[in-house]
Amino acid sequence: MKVNKMLCIIAGAAIALGAAASGVAIAMGAGRADSGEKQTRTAAADISKINIKANADDIIIVSADTDKISLTYTTGRTKQYDFRVDGETLSLISVPRNLLNFKWYDYVSFNIGGNKNKIEMTVPNGFSADFVLENDYGSMNVSDVGGSMKADSDCGSVTIERCGFSDLSCDTDYGKLTLTEVSAGDVSVDSDCGDVTVEKCSFSDFSCDADYGKLSLTEVSAGNMRIDSDCGGIMMTDVTSNLKAYCNYGNITLDRFFGENIILENDCGNISGTILGKKEDYTIAAKTDAGENNLENRTGGVYNLNASVDAGSIDIRFLK
Repeated sequence: MKVNKMLCIIAGAAIALGAAASGVAIAMGAGRADSGEKQTRTAAADISKINIKANADDIIIVSADTDKISLTYTTGRTKQYDFRVDGETLSLISVPRNLLNFKWYDYVSFNIGGNKNKIEMTVPNGFSADFVLENDYGSMNVSDVGGSMKADSDCGSVTIERCGFSDLSCDTDYGKLTLTEVSAGDVSVDSDCGDVTVEKCSFSDFSCDADYGKLSLTEVSAGNMRIDSDCGGIMMTDVTSNLKAYCNYGNITLDRFFGENIILENDCGNISGTILGKKEDYTIAAKTDAGENNLENRTGGVYNLNASVDAGSIDIRFLK
């Protein structure tokens, strides 16, 4: 009984202390609206490298009929950016909070979700540069640019469309990744948690490591593909490439796929679909530990198909 009474006293004191601290913080200015101030910067179109590092803003990059680069973003009491142009490099970097001379009450906020705004960049039509984009919390949307791209998102979706890159690297922790009408040389995708969708794209080489989420490729061509999926299905429709696909949990589905060298491995899930060509064109090695298998092993083909499943079935058919 005495213990319960003591706990109640301690809890009450903690609540009172918290309320008092909140009241003092409010009196000092915490919790007041920070709508921010919109900033606009411009640069010449001869920029060859662009670095953007955002803390909690969406990043949007588009092209337009213009002869310069324009950049619009929002700053405020709790958010500042360092904009600079050094030779042919343009940078917009979020200033760390420990450099903003915060008082203790500035960390008290009643604005759930924070003050998320947009970083909007407009470049001339046909513009190319080496892009390095980083975002802690917020989406990225990039369209109609060229050069090279490295996009790193901790929490937010990444969408890239109608772009041409020498190489492309995308690393997402939590959020969807979508590539549409993108041509590139080497493409590397690393997705911890989120679906990956690739449509109407052409690559020299494509590699993807996905932990949790579905991978979908439609109308994609590449010289070589390597896909490793821990938990989530792999679906390919109208895809042409040499392929190495590994899946731990989920189905591997091919629809009108063509590749000269195909390796499919699945720990727990089915392998199924259709391959363009005749069965006689392929040397086939297929096995299942627990499941049905419609493929017969054969030699003498000019192409190679290897399929193996630990727990699941194989059902692959050929379209002449």
